[in-house]
Formats: sequence, C-alpha cells, structure tokens
Amino acid sequence: LLLQNTTKNILWDNAKNPYTRLDLRSKTTLEFHIGKKESFFIADEVMYTMSVPQKLLRRNRAYAGYSVQFTDKLSMDFYFLLQSSFHKAHNPNTNDYIYGINLTSSFK
Repeated sequence: LLLQNTTKNILWDNAKNPYTRLDLRSKTTLEFHIGKKESFFIADEVMYTMSVPQKLLRRNRAYAGYSVQFTDKLSMDFYFLLQSSFHKAHNPNTNDYIYGINLTSSFK
C-alpha cells in the first residue's frame, strides 16, 4: 500500500484550478521465475481518491513485463502498462497504453 499526496498549483499545470488530492494505491504482483536472475510478472494497481467527500476509484493499472537482476544491487524491468482512468460525468474515461523500462539500483 502506498499513500500519495498530489498537489497541482503551479503556473503551467492547472494554475486556474489548483487542487490537492490524497490517493491510496494498492499494487498486487505475481512473479514467475524463469531462471536465477530472470522473471516474468503481471501486476494490478488500484488507486482510490481519499480526499473528496465521496471516495472514488480513480485509476486502475494492469502491468505485464519481464525483469532481469544483473547484480544484487542492479535490476531492470521492461513492461507494458494499461492505465484506465475513471472520471465524473463531465469528463470522458480514458485508457492509456504505456511501454516502460525501469532501471533500479539499491544502496543496501
């Protein structure tokens, strides 16, 4: 679980309608190891907005990807992400298709 606070009030990003939103994000991942350092994964992340009078399901993200661990401290993920955003009646619901690469370094 992740608690995220978003503030949009800078000049070039929604300056006429600034807002602050508190979201609760929950991500579940299933990982399938295909070797000592490689795996495939699928994941689902749900985002609930907690800072409005009614609690809203704001966004859902479905992931599918491949992960490789180069060393104990360095890994890389390649993934496809389908992000569905749900809005009130005056805005259309949207789907975004995202390809991503994460390079992760640990300083343990």
